[in-house]
Amino acid sequence: MKKLRNILLFCGAMALATSCSQDFLEPEETNFITEEQKKAMLQDPKELANLVQATLNVNYNTLQGYWSSHDDWGLRAFQLATDMMGTDLAHTRGWFVFDYQLDNFNDNYRRTNSTWNIFYDIVSKANIALRDYFSEEDQRPEVLTLKAKFTGQRGIAFFHLTNFYQVTYVGNEDKLGIPLPLKPEDENLSRSTLKECYAQIIKDLTFTVDHVGYTDGNADIDKAVAAAYLAKVYASMEDWQNTEKYAKIAQGGGAIDAVLSYPPIWTYSNADVLWGFDVTAVTSGLWASFYSMMDPTLPFYAGKSGQTKHIYNHLYHQMGKKDIRRKLYVNTDDNKAIAEKLGFTAPKFKYMTLKFIASDKANTDYVYLRVQDPLLLEIEAMIEQNKLQEAKAKLKVFVEARDADFKVADTQDELRAQVRLQRRLELWGEGTSWLDARRWKIESDRTKGAVYELNGKQVNEETNHAVPKKFNLNTIEMIHKLPQREVNNNKNLIQN
Repeated sequence: MKKLRNILLFCGAMALATSCSQDFLEPEETNFITEEQKKAMLQDPKELANLVQATLNVNYNTLQGYWSSHDDWGLRAFQLATDMMGTDLAHTRGWFVFDYQLDNFNDNYRRTNSTWNIFYDIVSKANIALRDYFSEEDQRPEVLTLKAKFTGQRGIAFFHLTNFYQVTYVGNEDKLGIPLPLKPEDENLSRSTLKECYAQIIKDLTFTVDHVGYTDGNADIDKAVAAAYLAKVYASMEDWQNTEKYAKIAQGGGAIDAVLSYPPIWTYSNADVLWGFDVTAVTSGLWASFYSMMDPTLPFYAGKSGQTKHIYNHLYHQMGKKDIRRKLYVNTDDNKAIAEKLGFTAPKFKYMTLKFIASDKANTDYVYLRVQDPLLLEIEAMIEQNKLQEAKAKLKVFVEARDADFKVADTQDELRAQVRLQRRLELWGEGTSWLDARRWKIESDRTKGAVYELNGKQVNEETNHAVPKKFNLNTIEMIHKLPQREVNNNKNLIQN
């Protein structure tokens, strides 16, 4: 298979270097130490831990680093791109505009190629590490913990790939997902079914949950992160008992529901963060970064170039009048003082996001996953299991911390609508809305305007979407093609 590019996989001062192709089906490698030296290092848990962490860090850097263009910088770019393909984020021009216009699905387009490249790069390096460091059966707990960190990385990569290149799970279990390479030598694989893909994702992530504890920091994929992703997996499968189980485990690592309000503080060590990345002056992407795209006060794309991002006005006005999350968006009717202080009083700034104002300018940390995600999944799972009293109590506490006037519903249907709305509001811009809409199997509708009362009069406002349309995210038109070069070089791949 065609090689994409060579990557230097280095392991710090341990002098173990492996050169491998980014192509996950045709690895090449060169060891600069003898097999005897390597074996001795792998038998020493401390030496092995050093090797493992250095290799893990290479993958973590891939998940936040520049790849091929200014809309291509790892997981946070992927999350933003998928949010662009939904209903809740309005955009007009610049980077990510083709995702927003629902015109970025073809087999030779950058998005479908870069997504494949980035996540299979993670899989490739995880597979090499699993072979090189853990080829011999070793049941020592400390060794299983190190091994499980790589299965966590691989499981998360498989999860994103599977969902990017196929429709939602329920009702489509036999449709083709992605190839599942589990060894570096795996090549020219055919696509596994969604059922097979989800089984492997569950196996990888469950191994991580079972063998990795809750870590002190938020930089690694630990028990909480793997459990949070398992909750997402089981929610997509509508297995609500396991969704609830793993959502609770994800919350067990000490993270708390810290209410986000203006001005926001984004740091990966925040009390509600499960997983993030410590961005520094060395690792900052400057123009090619999340805050460049989302913070209108920085001298980058959202600010200097005017590529602003807005919340869907129909969604904004579903927040209660006292909901403090209103302050995370420009609206001079509600928060005039904030708009005036920042100089955003012109009509064109209405509903522009202030949620991602960078707390440390270009060096602001990335937050991949907050505890509010599994917390709301737990409530959703309770509702679907008809545990309505428990769900009501948890939902009431959650929303009242943000909106003092919130009234929790009584019926299952009403509660379902409330928790879905809270996921859209709380996790806006955090990469969940696209997957949620697909698994809920609801029509995406950008055509609705906002109807609200202002100074005693009813206001009827047209949609603020530049591309106002209705669409179904589970149709073949909304599924990304496999990269054509992969299909050309692997006769076993069937194109979407």
